[in-house]
Amino acid sequence: MPLNVSNLVSSLTLASSQGSLTHGVYPSDFGFDPESFPSYRPGQLETATMIADHLTSNSGFTVAGLCAPTGSGKGLIYETARVLMEARGLSCTISKGLQTQLERDFAYSGMQGIIGHSNYPCASASYNRDTGELEDFECDGKRRNSTCYYRERIETCLSASSVDTNTAHRVTLGKADPGRLGKFDLLVLDEAHLVRDNLCGLLTVSIPARRVSWALGRNLPPVDATLSLWESWCQSALAEISRRKLKAGDWLLYLARELERFLDGLQLDDRWIVLPQEWGVKLQPIWAEKLTRPYLYYGIDKILLVSATITKEVAEQLGVDVSPDNPAWRMFDMGSVFPPERRPFIFLPTIEVRYDNSEAEHAMLFKRVDDLLATRQDRRSLIHTISYDMMRRTKSWSNFSEQIITHESGGLPAAMDLFLGTPPPVTLASPIIKEGYDFKHEKARFQIILKIARLDSRDALTKARKSTNKRYELIELVFTILQMYGRIVRSASDWGETVIVDTFFRTMPLSLFPAYFQRAYKRVSELPTPLRF
Repeated sequence: MPLNVSNLVSSLTLASSQGSLTHGVYPSDFGFDPESFPSYRPGQLETATMIADHLTSNSGFTVAGLCAPTGSGKGLIYETARVLMEARGLSCTISKGLQTQLERDFAYSGMQGIIGHSNYPCASASYNRDTGELEDFECDGKRRNSTCYYRERIETCLSASSVDTNTAHRVTLGKADPGRLGKFDLLVLDEAHLVRDNLCGLLTVSIPARRVSWALGRNLPPVDATLSLWESWCQSALAEISRRKLKAGDWLLYLARELERFLDGLQLDDRWIVLPQEWGVKLQPIWAEKLTRPYLYYGIDKILLVSATITKEVAEQLGVDVSPDNPAWRMFDMGSVFPPERRPFIFLPTIEVRYDNSEAEHAMLFKRVDDLLATRQDRRSLIHTISYDMMRRTKSWSNFSEQIITHESGGLPAAMDLFLGTPPPVTLASPIIKEGYDFKHEKARFQIILKIARLDSRDALTKARKSTNKRYELIELVFTILQMYGRIVRSASDWGETVIVDTFFRTMPLSLFPAYFQRAYKRVSELPTPLRF
């Protein structure tokens, strides 16, 4: 039987006030694998209990945010909260790696995973030759009256109390068959900081000009046409398609689905942008806050947003009312279980790094880099260069160039192998290791953030977002810095230091960063002493 949420909250509060959290509750009490999860880490059960209490104490639509940095064990936290709530839960991820990890970690407790039908062996998929996107597919299993692997997964998921899928599949079901996987009580959006762009991308409509002209005998509106003109054009094109007698698999049926998605989205939010492509145009929503309820939250009243970098701004951009007087919203900051003294983030102001820095400024910058590397010759180091040009400059200017490994586009895997196979002193300089890579323990003990990359104002989508949200760029830069910071120090026993030298960092309010970052932050004016444990 699940434990009573209110009673558990009271017992944990009492234990905390007495300075003891030896409450005798273990993951196995909730049905989780005792080998994978022999006990709760500090703060895990307490946080899960408070989340469950918040979500069950409010009737109607209720949202919790969980800031859970690396090492906090976020999956166990939200799965424990689900069991405490006696809820059937659906967790949505973006990356395939995280989905696979969740299904592996919670297979013992019955979590089942499912992805879109086109990914299963029974599907014969076709892709748009202009855009490369999925255009149509046919289920060979259904056609031949044999095994449909997707249907088998549906049947398995319908009997599971915990299901894991990706956001693309969730969005697709919202339009095609919202109840296909049954009724859920709790929706967990993991990697929540990526959901806005992921959802806007999934709803983006691609219209190839040449093929439309060939199939419908009409040209697209001008790229700079108003959205109302695009709306009228799409309605007219749909009407033309509906008058034709089309066979299954006809490309015009794919186009009709694209046009319907744009018109449906436009009714929900009129903030869209037209992006010209070599082959035609893309119509993309600029923001997601008005689109999350119909495409992601549909049918579920209890929502948990999870990320190592989630802030109230992230939640707001996902359609959540984050005002202080809204009792149906609450943020939970798990805090890092890693001691801040083992993971310092050090601001060492040097120069503001720009594309047009003078030679004298470059000399000052790369002398600072060399000074840092010179005192850390006993370890592997990383340099986040943001661009390939800055990566090449770093290697050419440094007195330690023979120790610095670089790569060109597509060459990172080989560079990583060389870096990890070379004993210290060795440094990997790269513009593309800011997320998705794990440099735990001896893989890297030190990293330099050379430059904070401002957003490209020439990009139409960036320009549109900046024009409607003055803090947009600042918030995006915070996410980027947090991602880079998280590449090293991956467990409580690990240690490593991060140094940022771009003076642009001083324009970024610390209040935008989560508490676990602020506790590790310090500003220095002199070269920091190398960290050692």
